[in-house]
Amino acid sequence: MLVLLACKGVESLKEQTALIDNMKTEIQSLKDSVALLSAQLDSLKTAYEDHLSKYHAGRTGGGAPQPKERPRVKK
Repeated sequence: MLVLLACKGVESLKEQTALIDNMKTEIQSLKDSVALLSAQLDSLKTAYEDHLSKYHAGRTGGGAPQPKERPRVKK
C-alpha cells in the first residue's frame, strides 16, 4: 500500500511539473505578445504624431467641427 501511495505521489508530482512547464510556456508567449503589441503601439503613436505635425500643424484644438442644425420645416 505504501508503494502505491508513493507512486501516486510521484505521478502527481510529474503532472504538476508538466502543468507548471505548460504555464511557463504560455506566460512567455503572452509576454512576447505584449512586447510585440507595445512595439506596434509605439509605431502607431509615432505615425499619428507625424501625421498631426505634417497635416495639422499650427491648428489649435477644438476637435471636429460641429454639424450645423437644419432649420425645421413646418408641414
